[in-house]
This record gives sequence, structure tokens and C-alpha cells, in this order.
Amino acid sequence: MVLITPDTWSQFKTTIVAAAEKVVGRKRGSRKERWISHTTWKTIDERKQIKKQLCQGQLTTKIHDELKCEYKVKDKEVKRCCARDKQHWYDSKASEAEEAANKGDHKSLYRIVKELTGQRTQSQQIKMQTEDLQGHMMSCEQMERSLPGRAQLPRTHYNT
Repeated sequence: MVLITPDTWSQFKTTIVAAAEKVVGRKRGSRKERWISHTTWKTIDERKQIKKQLCQGQLTTKIHDELKCEYKVKDKEVKRCCARDKQHWYDSKASEAEEAANKGDHKSLYRIVKELTGQRTQSQQIKMQTEDLQGHMMSCEQMERSLPGRAQLPRTHYNT
């Protein structure tokens, strides 16, 4: 029997994580940001470093103005790159959908259209609605009433 101490475990964990990042790489962004390319992520990181330097304070006015100008340029570049990446992603999805339609592959076509429109199944919506507005867990009856097409949101939601 081998005893694993917290120090041994943390060392093991950091070694495995470092090796995985080196071999596989780190996946960045959420499901909604999957269209952003690796080069755009690098540009985003560069912009973040400039912002960090700006927020550090204790800079002379000249250096602060130069960093501000540099940040503005980098921000425009990030926005341009993101727009280009998103358009490229939509174009590739459209061509993928076109190929699926030509082949008669309705399953793939349905999946692509669903992915592009952002539709969710009813089971995914139920999983998201397990808490009420105050953060308390809802009962089965409350969840059934909150299904789309049934009960409406409380009046307080409309007043905000």
C-alpha cells in the first residue's frame, strides 16, 4: 500500500497537467467561443498584457498615453480577427451543411442547423431551470410549471 501525501499528490498533479498541456495543448474559450482561432487567442493575450500594464499605475503620462494608444490598436486588431474568424467558421459550417444536404445526410444537416441557430433541446432547458430566482432548488412540480409554454416569469422580472 502506497501512502499519498498532499505534497506528493500536488507534485503528481502539476506534472500530469504540464505534460498534458505540452502534448495536447490547452483548450481555450467556452462553447460559444469555439470559432476563435489560435492566432486570435494570442492577440487577445497580448491585449490583456497591455491592459495589465495600464492598470498597474505608477506610469508617467507619456508611457501611459503610449500604452493607451497601443491598447486601442490591439483592441481593433482583436475585433477584426474575431470578426474574420467568426465569418470563416460560419462559412465552413455552411459548406459542411451544403455537403450534408447533397449527400442526403439529414442527421448531420440537422445537427449543423441546430448548432448554428443555437437551439437547445427541452431536456437541456430543464437542466438550466433547476433553481428559482432566489437560487433555491425547485420541486418537480415547479419545474413542470416552468417549462416553455406553461407558466410565465414572475412579475418582478418584467419590472427590472
